[in-house]
Amino acid sequence: MSIAIGQKVQVNEGQLDEETGTPMGGWSGRVIEKYPKYNTIQVEWDSFTLLHLPDAYIRHSLDGGYDYFRYTIESENVRIIEPKDTPEQVDEIRDELEARYHDYELYGDPPYPFSAVEREAFSTELLLPQSFTGWLEYLEKHLEFPFRAKVVEGRPYKGQTLDVLALDDYEDPYGVFAVIKWTDGGAGNFLLGELEAVNKDSSNYRLLRKYVIWFANR
Repeated sequence: MSIAIGQKVQVNEGQLDEETGTPMGGWSGRVIEKYPKYNTIQVEWDSFTLLHLPDAYIRHSLDGGYDYFRYTIESENVRIIEPKDTPEQVDEIRDELEARYHDYELYGDPPYPFSAVEREAFSTELLLPQSFTGWLEYLEKHLEFPFRAKVVEGRPYKGQTLDVLALDDYEDPYGVFAVIKWTDGGAGNFLLGELEAVNKDSSNYRLLRKYVIWFANR
C-alpha cells in the first residue's frame, strides 16, 4: 500500500498506544510526514478523533511534553479512507482542546474534557457560523436560557450583572442582541458581544466566548 502525504488514514483495530495502552483502533487523520527508512508515517488527527481523545491520554501527553495532536505509526497499521472533515474543522477542535487544557498544562489545574453532549453537538455541527444570521441560529440552539452574565465592554454599564432571557435579532455591524433583565431592576435589549457568562465552568461561557472572538475578528 502506497500512502501519500495529505491522504486520510485510519488506524487498524487492535492497535494500542505503546506507552499508555490506549486502544487506537478507528482513530483517523491526515498524513503529514513519511519516513520510508522506518516504514512509518506521521498522522495529524482529524476533528472526530480529537473530539474523542481520552482525557487520560491527553494529560499523559502533556505531562511528558508530547504533542497529542499528532502520532507516528507504522504504515502497515493503517488503511486509507475517504476524508470526513476539513482542515478548518480540525483547527476549530484543536483550538478548543488547547483552551480546555491550558490551565492544566501551565498550572496543573483540572482540565475540562469534552462531555458526551458536547461531542455530539460538535460532531453534527463542527464548523462555527460565519455570519450574524448563522450565529443567531447557532446560539439560540446551543445556549441554555436564562443565564447570568455581566457587562465586560461599554460604559456606563461595565461590571453590572443581568440575566439573559433569550436572543432577539441582530443588526449589522453591531451584532446579536440579547433580551435581558437587570439584576437591580429593569429590562430591555443588550449587545451580546459585550457580555460574558458569570459561570466560567458552563458551556454558555465557552459558547459566548466563541461568538465574541468571531465578532472581534470578522
